[in-house]
This record gives sequence, C-alpha cells and structure tokens, in this order.
Amino acid sequence: MTAISPSPLRYTAPAVHFLGALLDGFNCSVESIAVFENETCELEMGLSTSLLKLSELNHFFRVRHKHAYGRSIYVIDVREMGERLRAGCRLITGPSPSQLDND
Repeated sequence: MTAISPSPLRYTAPAVHFLGALLDGFNCSVESIAVFENETCELEMGLSTSLLKLSELNHFFRVRHKHAYGRSIYVIDVREMGERLRAGCRLITGPSPSQLDND
C-alpha cells in the first residue's frame, strides 16, 4: 500500500530559518533532515536528499562532516554560539524563574 504524506521537512522550515538567522556569521550550515525507520520505504528520485532511511544516516553525516572540514572552516567559538542559542531560546520561552528573581 502506498501512502502519500506531506514532507516532514515542511514542518521544520521555520525552526531552520530561525536557527540560520541566529547563527549567521558562524559559517556553519543549518538544515533539517527526516529519517525513516522503515527500510522498505522507497524514496523516489527527485525527492530532497534530506529525506533518508535510517541505514543512510551514517553516510549522510560522513559526507556533511567531510564537506564542512574540506572548506577550510575556521575555529568556531562554541561559547559565543552557545550564548546565541540560549538567547534565542529565551526569545521563544521567556526568562526562567531564576532570571526573574535576579532582576
């Protein structure tokens, strides 16, 4: 039986866009992937290469890792990246109770 469903990548587009803007300037890519556990599913030609079977996941990460380190990426300031991510989370969730107590 063939089932046609909307692409799961469609639902993550806002988060990918937000993270891409938040991490602008770090020279790192932000993308989403969808991993299908059922190995019998058929991913037809023309579908996004971000749609993967579970068995393809390791290869996907190896290719992305090689691509990232093959571009002469400079050292990423993980402290600054962490600060930006935490600031982005606060934009969405609001301040934590401990942050309110400190004000």
